[in-house]
Amino acid sequence: MAKLGSSLSAETESLNNVLSIVEAFRVFDADNDGAINTAELGGILGSLGYNASEQDVRAMMQQGDTN
Repeated sequence: MAKLGSSLSAETESLNNVLSIVEAFRVFDADNDGAINTAELGGILGSLGYNASEQDVRAMMQQGDTN
């Protein structure tokens, strides 16, 4: 029974991690279209104190967007 409880605890922790990532994504997806666009990424970077040029943001998007 202890093994089952441990397994459920690990699954719950994993699910909580996924939900945290989804929640953070939704905060940054300002237009709620299911994607982070260059304007939204630029805003995120700006809020973190990084003053990226539009060209920098586009390059980051190209590196991160594999589909």
